[in-house]
Amino acid sequence: MLSPATQSSLSLTGRAVTAILLMIGFYILALAMAASMFFLVYAMIHYGHRINFRISLFLLVGTGTVLWSIVPRRDRFTPPGPRLNPAEQPELFKMISEVADATRLKIPSEIYLVPEINAWVANRGGVMGIGDRRIMGIGLPLLQILNVSQLKAVFAHEFGHYYGGDTKLGPWIYKTRVAISRTIENLSDHSTLMQLPFNLYGKLFLRITHAISRRQEIAADALASRIAGSDALIEGLKKIHGSSIAFDVFWRNELTPVLSAGFHPPVIEGFERYLTEPAIVRLMADVIDSELNEGSIHPYDTHPSLQLRIRAAVILPLGKKTEDDRPAISLIRNALSLEDQLFSVLAQLNRKSGYKSLSWDEIGPRVYIPMWRKYARDYMSQLSGITPDSFPELALNLDQFARKFRDKYTSDDRKSQAVSALGAALAVTLKTKGWQPHVHFHDDIFLQNNGSKIYPFKIIRELHEGKIQTEEWRQQCEAAGISGIDLVTVLGTPVDSQ
Repeated sequence: MLSPATQSSLSLTGRAVTAILLMIGFYILALAMAASMFFLVYAMIHYGHRINFRISLFLLVGTGTVLWSIVPRRDRFTPPGPRLNPAEQPELFKMISEVADATRLKIPSEIYLVPEINAWVANRGGVMGIGDRRIMGIGLPLLQILNVSQLKAVFAHEFGHYYGGDTKLGPWIYKTRVAISRTIENLSDHSTLMQLPFNLYGKLFLRITHAISRRQEIAADALASRIAGSDALIEGLKKIHGSSIAFDVFWRNELTPVLSAGFHPPVIEGFERYLTEPAIVRLMADVIDSELNEGSIHPYDTHPSLQLRIRAAVILPLGKKTEDDRPAISLIRNALSLEDQLFSVLAQLNRKSGYKSLSWDEIGPRVYIPMWRKYARDYMSQLSGITPDSFPELALNLDQFARKFRDKYTSDDRKSQAVSALGAALAVTLKTKGWQPHVHFHDDIFLQNNGSKIYPFKIIRELHEGKIQTEEWRQQCEAAGISGIDLVTVLGTPVDSQ
């Protein structure tokens, strides 16, 4: 029976041969296409003793486009976050060193903190993998969701990619993939017919190399199981799959508007609170159940389904049973400072001067009120003459009112625009009367004053559906001090009035 090292070597050899043959095949195709086009021009001149300038120019431009597209580019690496070092993070590097020792590999030369529920390794720099160096990325939110044992399994999995030689194959596969895409894109304005062979080869290349990637993931899981145990691996995989969806929603819905306004709230604190929201807990549970029960693999997926990975992990060795339930983020020193450094790097990557710090409680007045004011100003002509106590009439004739909005929208879209514009203007009006906006995770926005709440973006719908009666709403307007106020008067000068 072959040893694991021998099996790994054979597996690596097979993957390497496949990747190299695919790469060679692409360059042979590209050079053959370029040579054929150039030969046609030569044949017209040499054998036909004449030249069609239009056809010749077409062929020569095609030749140049293909040749330029396949020239390898140098890999210019931009740090994705703050670089971590052993002196400042001894506990984290101790774990990484333990995994490196278990795999008889060196730790990566550069390790970065990144804003993802993910960890990854790569060889970067150089040309086509020559002159490169090993790097690793560790997600800050990943440290929040895993315990120490599960993080060790993740690190062992990533070292499995080094152990199996995947990161050596990676540059070759990636660069060839990029060259194919670049060729197709550069030919898009020149000739659809010339694109066709590259499109077909590109699909074949993706199907085969992504199938190789899926096998690499299973092999890396096997190494993680031997080092950290299959239990830690399985539970970590479940948490990562469920929390990844939650973090995507958190980033898109809660964080992006704040970052766009130039602010940086405490993300560690915010995401920790977000994960406790009942709706988010249900979402993560549903995602995991769906993956375990219905997970399927698409030919172009780079990773196996969670169902397949866990099914494979169940029969793997239990590994060393050293369960450590401490939060993985406890291995990090000065986490809040690192978070600030991370968003400083993100600001540079997004070409911003920086983000100003603010608390989650400040987001309503400092981010959303200015955002709503700016939004409502775009519709000042439509909102002119409207007061909050006239909302019941608007709700009853919502279709007619929505016709005032942009013609490029469908009827439903125009109604959504109308409801949003009225809600934004109402929120700004309430703020001028001392009402304070409250933005709670995964919940409807409301403004509050002396224990009373008004949900500005729900009022029109609830009036339209009869959930709030006309007299009830007018009494609320009277009590809030907003009766008879023209919404336009509180919006100021329009930024882009229509």
